[in-house]
Amino acid sequence: TYAAEEGKTALADSMFRAQLAASNNSPRIASTRASLLMARGQYDSALAVVDSVARANPSDDALQQTPISVRMQAAMTRGKLVDGLRLASQAATYSVKHGHVGATLGATFDSAMVEAWYRGSKEKALRIVNAGLARTPLHTLPPLERPFVALAQVYSMVGRPDLARTMLAKFDSIAPTM
Repeated sequence: TYAAEEGKTALADSMFRAQLAASNNSPRIASTRASLLMARGQYDSALAVVDSVARANPSDDALQQTPISVRMQAAMTRGKLVDGLRLASQAATYSVKHGHVGATLGATFDSAMVEAWYRGSKEKALRIVNAGLARTPLHTLPPLERPFVALAQVYSMVGRPDLARTMLAKFDSIAPTM
């Protein structure tokens, strides 16, 4: 997707086709086409791809959640913040039901980023993050699932570089084990 985000669409398409062929047309690889389409601003086409892949693979939980996530990203990009946050919550609920205990924390970060970025309320964003961390303390998550980088991004966005550096240091301390 980096090539697509840099406007190198021919390279991105070529890489996608090679990955799809090497994966023997894996549905999970096929669904990554949505990322390329999103990078081009083709949100409806991205949604059509993930919906199609999800319908064709009803027993794959990850592929069932992908349309929700893509809809959330499209809504946020289009400025439909309420819809985007509703979908983020829906995606988190789905993830928690399927064993991803930290998913609600990710939705909390989405809400905090909306407050900081779109609504300009850094203080409220920090309160949202703190409330999320009170509900789901980092130590309750498996070490490799702790969202240190996402937290660093939010802390940076709300003007707390001290906390961002702390999260990055914690990530660096476990990164060699990843």
